[in-house]
Amino acid sequence: MTTAVDRFRAAVDHRDLGALDDLFTEDIRLYSPVKFTPFEGRPAVLGLFGVLLRTFEDFRYVGEFAGASQTSAPRGPPPPRGGGERASGRRGKETARGEQQPHRDRTA
Repeated sequence: MTTAVDRFRAAVDHRDLGALDDLFTEDIRLYSPVKFTPFEGRPAVLGLFGVLLRTFEDFRYVGEFAGASQTSAPRGPPPPRGGGERASGRRGKETARGEQQPHRDRTA
C-alpha cells in the first residue's frame, strides 16, 4: 500500500503536476523558507511546484516529516522549522558566471 508521502515523492520525482493536483486539498497551505507568509490554496501551491519543477533540474525532497499533519489548520504562526521535509534542487548546470560544473549528488 502506498502512502500519501510515497505518492507525493513519486509525483515530484516524475515532475507530474497532475498527480500533485490529486493529492492537494483546496485549502492546502504550504510554509516555505523563502516567503514570510504561506502559499495558500491549490492554485498557488501548484503554481509554485510548476515553477520549481521547471527551474530546478534535479528538484526533489529529502528527509521525512514524522509528525502529525492536519488540514484546515487555524491561522496563526507557522509550524516550527527544521526536522521536516526539505527540498533540494540545482538550477541548470552552470554557476552564476556560466562555468560548467560537474553534477554532484547533494544528498550524501
